[in-house]
Amino acid sequence: MKVTDNKAQPFNFSKLRGRTVELGLRNKDVAEAINMSETTYSYKLNCRSEFTSSEISAICDFLNIPVDDIPLYFFTTEVQNFEPKKGE
Repeated sequence: MKVTDNKAQPFNFSKLRGRTVELGLRNKDVAEAINMSETTYSYKLNCRSEFTSSEISAICDFLNIPVDDIPLYFFTTEVQNFEPKKGE
């Protein structure tokens, strides 16, 4: 029996990053506002760790992100580029 690796696709946080810039803030500002180290926040933005629901809630409060928009900011998956092999 073959076991497949079901790793989740990484999330794309570009909208979250954009909102931060739009408000004239830095990642450090967001991290401090939610009582997180800048390094930990960076890990989460780079899909090396996951945001908890309480962290998502705190970020949304700080950046004025509506609850209905949470999926757009936190759960959009990365689009993978597919380049066919030569001859395909």
